[in-house]
Amino acid sequence: MSKESDNVNKDTVEQSEASEVEGQEVAGDEVSSQGQAPNDEFNSVEDVESGDDHLDELFLSPDEDSEGIIEMGEVDEMSDDVQAANAAELQALEERAEAAEKERDEFKERWMRATADLDNLRKRTRREKDEFRKYGHDKFALELIPVVDNLERALEHADKSPDAAGIIDGVQMVYRQLIGALEKHGILGIEACGSKFDPEHHEAIQQVETTEHETGTVVEQYQKGYSIHDRLLRPAMVSVAKRTSDGNNSANAEDNSTPADDENAGE
Repeated sequence: MSKESDNVNKDTVEQSEASEVEGQEVAGDEVSSQGQAPNDEFNSVEDVESGDDHLDELFLSPDEDSEGIIEMGEVDEMSDDVQAANAAELQALEERAEAAEKERDEFKERWMRATADLDNLRKRTRREKDEFRKYGHDKFALELIPVVDNLERALEHADKSPDAAGIIDGVQMVYRQLIGALEKHGILGIEACGSKFDPEHHEAIQQVETTEHETGTVVEQYQKGYSIHDRLLRPAMVSVAKRTSDGNNSANAEDNSTPADDENAGE
């Protein structure tokens, strides 16, 4: 029994010592934790002071070192440089705009000239087309007209022969058909006899002295002229009247007579 009680007392003493050790450790931890708070507050104050020192460095007094700080004069110079650069760029843009407008005007003028040239080309082409339609067969007409001349001559000689009545009727029929075909294509004969001489439609091969016609009148036609629409194909070959020399002398005598001569003639 005594041994068992001794063992119990030892266990109790060991448990109490362990409890005291744990209590001391917990108390130490609390003390240490309470002692750290002032240190944390002290560190935050140091941080604030270091921040103030940093602000002081940014706003130095004129007497202190001012390296890295931009003065107001330098700001003005930079502003002037920026304004000069902007002005130069603006001037360059204006010059480019002016050049573009000039180029636009040149292209517009070229376009207007090209349009006018194209319009003139269309008009000229249309006119040439119309002229070709009207006058394109003029060479054919020139080759056909001599046939008409021969028919006319044949009719003139046939009228003098009483035995050629049937031939005359046949030739006249062919002649009328041929003239109708020519007129259908705008080919018309030029009647010259009795008209005033026109150098644009007549070709004078001789002058005839006569008192029956006025000077410059077409007296006789040797070959008929032809026109196609309003263009001359062949002029008419004609003879033109002129005043006779006797008529000129009598006219001069009448002009040169005096009143005395008239009185003598009356006696």
